[in-house]
Amino acid sequence: MVTLHAEEGNLVKYFNEKFEEEGRIRSNDWCIKNWSKAIPNFTAKIAVDSAIAMAKHVDVPLCIVHISTKEEVESISKAKREGQKVYAEAALHYLLISHEDNERLGPFSKIDPPIRSRQDIEGIWQGIATGTVDTLCTLYVVC
Repeated sequence: MVTLHAEEGNLVKYFNEKFEEEGRIRSNDWCIKNWSKAIPNFTAKIAVDSAIAMAKHVDVPLCIVHISTKEEVESISKAKREGQKVYAEAALHYLLISHEDNERLGPFSKIDPPIRSRQDIEGIWQGIATGTVDTLCTLYVVC
């Protein structure tokens, strides 16, 4: 089984360099309020879709860890419906905290993948309800 923390690295690097050049990433206040903009949802979706395609091609089971977006849930759900052995893990903080909480939590909210929107939280809860999300963890690493 292949296990993957899904973020498209080239895009993440691009956004981080872009924000660094603009001087925004050096501002702790900006980082805390806007960290999810530095690693947008689509960077996770691209990585998940790519991993699902590669795992299907070589016929290996795949486990996506630390899902944080509704788009990841949708991609994993589709692969499961098509009979692929794909598993998903979500960390509790992605079920309980939205980016709206970033200011209140301060530097504790700057994690990877970033804390996402309330819509993403709902998408992950829906994934739990439908069996798309297979397991939960308590991992929490501030970056």
